[in-house]
Amino acid sequence: MIPFGPRLIGQTEKALNRVLQRILEHHDLGEPEWVTLRLAQDRRPAGSLAEFVAGESHYPYAVDIVAGLHARGLLREDALTEEGRLLVARVTAAVDHQVGHLWSAIPDDQATSAALALNHLLSGCRQIVAGDVQPTPATRRMRTTSEAAGETLPDA
Repeated sequence: MIPFGPRLIGQTEKALNRVLQRILEHHDLGEPEWVTLRLAQDRRPAGSLAEFVAGESHYPYAVDIVAGLHARGLLREDALTEEGRLLVARVTAAVDHQVGHLWSAIPDDQATSAALALNHLLSGCRQIVAGDVQPTPATRRMRTTSEAAGETLPDA
């Protein structure tokens, strides 16, 4: 078992991303376009979609992504068109078909603990990227089950 840490998170993200990539290929979409469609679906209408996508995803070419999705008829006035909504629904259903059983097999208490840990990491990383926090060697790191049991693990 891979202990909780950067390696486990990275390998999980890469595996899930590969599943998503295979599905997106069938719809002639790349990850940046998919992320933009999801952000268009979820965003509150303040400012332009390109500005919102650039801020959330850090894609320096967000304007081009949004323009391409407008040209494909998936966005209109920075909102999903009916075709865009249907595409998002199809891709979401395909992802759920592939990996939904993996998510649902995780007991609720473990899912809650994982969500707390990952949200902690996400929040901290966002602060670091924004320049609000400078990482130091003294930065507290989450303890793994092995560490709690008294074993020490090398830093990743």
